[in-house]
Amino acid sequence: MRRSRLRVAVAAVVAAALVAFAAPLAAQHDHEHPATGADHAVIDITGVPTVDTEVAQHLLKTVSAARLLGAECIVSGIRPQVAQTIVSLGIEFGDIATKATLADALRHALRLIEATRKGRSN
Repeated sequence: MRRSRLRVAVAAVVAAALVAFAAPLAAQHDHEHPATGADHAVIDITGVPTVDTEVAQHLLKTVSAARLLGAECIVSGIRPQVAQTIVSLGIEFGDIATKATLADALRHALRLIEATRKGRSN
């Protein structure tokens, strides 16, 4: 279980770094509202073989912490078996965006960044 948590943490850091890197690129022409931090964080759990109540609660706490820091989270890589376990445990993801793959999550984050940038320019 310890190895799974480490994989989640490493994947989350890598994905968040990619989104944080992409945000300034999307806003580079927007000098009135330069990107000051990551507005979106991707937490990829592709390498997590199983999810129990403790891991799921830790994931939800991570999402809550990111929101407190001003970033909306996208959780990616939830395999069918993991999804079944999450549902059977009665864990609600509520309004947390989920995507099948890390690539899907990064595309979604970039679309959100672009939409935000366009909204600011109007």
